[in-house]
Amino acid sequence: MKITRTEKEIKVTSDYHKDLPRAARQLGGKWNNKEWIFDIRSEKAIEELYIDVYGFFGEPTQTVTITYTLTEDIIAGKQSIFICGRQVARAYGRDSGAQVGGGVVLKDCTAESGGSVKNWSTRIVITGDSPTITIYDVPLKKAEQCTSEDENIKIKGDVEINKETLKTEKAELLKRIKEIDALLN
Repeated sequence: MKITRTEKEIKVTSDYHKDLPRAARQLGGKWNNKEWIFDIRSEKAIEELYIDVYGFFGEPTQTVTITYTLTEDIIAGKQSIFICGRQVARAYGRDSGAQVGGGVVLKDCTAESGGSVKNWSTRIVITGDSPTITIYDVPLKKAEQCTSEDENIKIKGDVEINKETLKTEKAELLKRIKEIDALLN
């Protein structure tokens, strides 16, 4: 995710998520050249929107790997399949095949397209005995939310901490504290 701020605007570039466009428009967002442009005065609401959809705003400071155990095929009509805020597979039509999302590994299952020409679907089809989807670099907060909502999702391994992102966030917070101190004086 890339965020650019000016005096009047905040521009956000992120991976596609089906829940974002409608919600972004509700906040006055305009789509232009692969980025959403918002009024800077709505920054808090924009941050809340992105945290709700993706689990973070900017760069996640803590990420985990999750596994999703399939108990049945997953079928999404005329759209991508999302798990825990991440695009797992995407088809464009009945005969397009399906692309697996970045940072996603399928085991004993496969991504396919299907359905009819007008009512196509993206599918994850079970092909073996232990079908799982592994998704890397999921923000910790989003992973915790997902595991509490779906018993098939498990956090795997340790939390990874992005020290560079934390240093950048600290610098921005210290800068903001100086700005607040100047306003108070």
